[in-house]
Amino acid sequence: MMRGYFLAVGICFLAGCGDRTVEPAPWELSDPYTPVMSVRINKVIYSDLPPKKMFHELGRLGVTLGKSFVDFKAETDIDDWFEERGADGSVRWISLSCGLSPIVDGDGKITGFVRGRRMVDGKLRPEMRLTD
Repeated sequence: MMRGYFLAVGICFLAGCGDRTVEPAPWELSDPYTPVMSVRINKVIYSDLPPKKMFHELGRLGVTLGKSFVDFKAETDIDDWFEERGADGSVRWISLSCGLSPIVDGDGKITGFVRGRRMVDGKLRPEMRLTD
């Protein structure tokens, strides 16, 4: 009897642990101009997950290295990108609605990702490279 009770309490406790991701700000959910993928990506990259786990979760959303940036833009429906050129010829694409910045090589393929700096829930999340 007691074993069943502890088992039930243990299951309830583990079920309540959650995935430690930060809920999007209410204005992001209610803004019809913010793409849904922007909200989903931001929820992952501004969570308390370690960078490798963030990158894994982004992969579940279809955000991967080696993908064409043109395909990435089309799949995410994020259209507010502007570019920042690097000395090595790569381009960092920055969005106003999405905190994830793809690094794109001369062939148009994504070679890396950087999380942009942003204030989330009153806490400043610093810029962070998610890939090596």
